[in-house]
Amino acid sequence: MDLRRISAPLTRAQKLDVVSLAEVKAQARVMHDEENDLIESYIATAYDYLSGPEGWTNGYCLLEEEFEVYVETLVDVFELPVRPFMGDTVGFARRDAIIDTYADIDAATYILTNSGDFGMLARLQPSLVSPPAFARDPRRYRIRFKAGHEDPATIPEGLKQSIKLLAAHWYVNREATIADPRVSNVSREVQLGVRSLAGRYRIEPDHS
Repeated sequence: MDLRRISAPLTRAQKLDVVSLAEVKAQARVMHDEENDLIESYIATAYDYLSGPEGWTNGYCLLEEEFEVYVETLVDVFELPVRPFMGDTVGFARRDAIIDTYADIDAATYILTNSGDFGMLARLQPSLVSPPAFARDPRRYRIRFKAGHEDPATIPEGLKQSIKLLAAHWYVNREATIADPRVSNVSREVQLGVRSLAGRYRIEPDHS
């Protein structure tokens, strides 16, 4: 499966709409303004630490982003790999390998359903026979969809609190924070705090 983000990268300002500078300064008990830019950078990094396919939550997008996923074959029910799926439409297309273009698949041949935060693409026709090995195409089907919260106000508080906790921790412990704070040492207390606050939104690939 080939998953790609196709929307524009989120800006720092958008990430600060989720958790503000003032909120993290209160969390870290910072009274001055001299390091506002540094604190904002930690907020953005904490957001990235949690959100999206690369994040700690394993695919929970805090803010809405658009993705496309390519697959060779489709089972009768395909689970969209990023969540929460808030929409009611996807772009579903099949590739013509000869002319190397994608043509939309008739929406009457499938339905969209939800299973918790996951979007499910269910075929209304039996799966096609797998093509012979010489005709295989790992990008035969393309599915485009959006995942994440359109309104920052609807993002669960546990995820917002986790951003505050991480950003404040990195600010206070900056000596231990290397170029990418996501791989720096985080105290056991902070790890437990993030797991307690955001653990319900973290799902392993096998849904355990």
